[in-house]
Amino acid sequence: MKSLPASRSLLFVFIATLAAGAFVATLALALAPASALALDGPAAKKEVEYVPLVYIPDVTEYATQPSQIVNILNQLFYLALWALVAFAVVMITFYGLTWILSEVVPEKVDAKRRIGEIIFGLILILGTYIILNTINPDILNLNIWQVATSTSQVKIPEIKIPPNLGLEGSPVRSP
Repeated sequence: MKSLPASRSLLFVFIATLAAGAFVATLALALAPASALALDGPAAKKEVEYVPLVYIPDVTEYATQPSQIVNILNQLFYLALWALVAFAVVMITFYGLTWILSEVVPEKVDAKRRIGEIIFGLILILGTYIILNTINPDILNLNIWQVATSTSQVKIPEIKIPPNLGLEGSPVRSP
């Protein structure tokens, strides 16, 4: 069986990551009701309660609270992140041993190239995490069940219009 070139396998991993992200985003939007996605209204400050359709022994009791479902999603995200890092370490070890123990020059070159690609992938994965954590740590908390509401008040400036413009009946306030 012929293996894929490294650029194709890297492209495959990138596309698979995008597809998984799109799936998680679609799942999050499908699970959240429309009233919970609104920024105002009666459901804006409430948590949405998960009501199971079918009773599953030993699972339904655990998964009935929204915070528990969110914790499961958060833990799956971090588990996937650490699994990728662990897999990269194993692959670097494997290709490092191949590089050291191989006596054929093309195999050494291939092992060295693959180690570089794995390190690039690690930088890409961890860089994404660091950038998202730097921008806003709440991005990494997949709390899809509670809508963030703004508590700050925005003051709208008053527009001053000269009285001789003929806008007496307009909704814009004049001095």
